[in-house]
Amino acid sequence: MTPKRLFISYAWESEEYRLWVKQLAVRLRDDGVESRLDDWHLRETDILAEFMSREIRDADWVLVLCSPAYQLKVQAADGDRISGVRWEARLLTGRLLMGHESKILAALGQGTWKEAAPDFLLGQVYCDLSDPATFEAHYRTLLQQITGTAEKAPPVGTLPAHLAPELVKPLHGPAPAGSGDVELRFKLRPDGGSGWGVELRVDGGAPAAARCELDLASPDS
Repeated sequence: MTPKRLFISYAWESEEYRLWVKQLAVRLRDDGVESRLDDWHLRETDILAEFMSREIRDADWVLVLCSPAYQLKVQAADGDRISGVRWEARLLTGRLLMGHESKILAALGQGTWKEAAPDFLLGQVYCDLSDPATFEAHYRTLLQQITGTAEKAPPVGTLPAHLAPELVKPLHGPAPAGSGDVELRFKLRPDGGSGWGVELRVDGGAPAAARCELDLASPDS
């Protein structure tokens, strides 16, 4: 199966945070995801805006690592210089407006969500990777989402038979005359004692047997 391509959008908080982002990208690559970073894939001859546009366009997923510096750069005043992060945010906002929000994954890399998330991601479900104590559990959830291995709902079965409504029988007129006739056949055999054995067949079916006492003598005897 072709690895999922994931572009990581983040802001340089500090050298320590930058190393943490790179370690996260290495972990993702070890786990079968083609994670991509500017440190690795931005060539010297690339124009930054074109690089970011290409990466976002070609990615299966875009992971936005939110942090206080990320929010600050995205929501800078209009007169400020447009940073790489702000350019990426413009591209991602455009995708959201075009209905491609399913391609964007949000995660908290540092700080609180309120101080780290830009406005266009505030209402989105996010994965908290900032706490080392819960990192592994949240990272597993993120990896399942990237690779499409998250738990899915089981298939829907059929309704139990006892829930189905009682069927209404179709209307028919009276049966034709004679259609209810039944053929009965009797056989009597002495049972060797004082009684008789009776055998009955209905419409040629299996015989039913019984024993009875019958006085078959002539009245004049």
